[in-house]
Amino acid sequence: MNGWMAFKLAIPLLISVFAVSKALAATPACASSPGSSAWSNCSGSKAFLGGTYTGEWLNDRPAGEGKLLLPDGRVFTGFWRNGKLEGAGSSIWPDGQRYDGNFRAGDMQGQGTWSWPDGQQFVGEWRSEEHTSELQSH
Repeated sequence: MNGWMAFKLAIPLLISVFAVSKALAATPACASSPGSSAWSNCSGSKAFLGGTYTGEWLNDRPAGEGKLLLPDGRVFTGFWRNGKLEGAGSSIWPDGQRYDGNFRAGDMQGQGTWSWPDGQQFVGEWRSEEHTSELQSH
């Protein structure tokens, strides 16, 4: 992929990051009273999928910008819809491996980069957690 194409692909992601960051700043804190169980149109930290999700909530599910930290050390950061990563995001494993790219319904989907702690990278197209194009090693 040449530089111009990478730039054109990055523009929608940058616009999304700006819009969601602005929305998060305007989102009120979720109620933390013992009687309130459903969180909606708010931001805060709460147990989710065995870990802790910090970010925006809608109908008691992660929705918007946020981060999920699991007990085994995995971290999932990005945009969420219906409790799953959607759009630009990243997954980081305790051993330092990471995926940065697009997600759809929680799966790696679209353009993305898999990186190892030693600096090696694979860049390519992903569909349902599997690479579908010939990966470029960097």
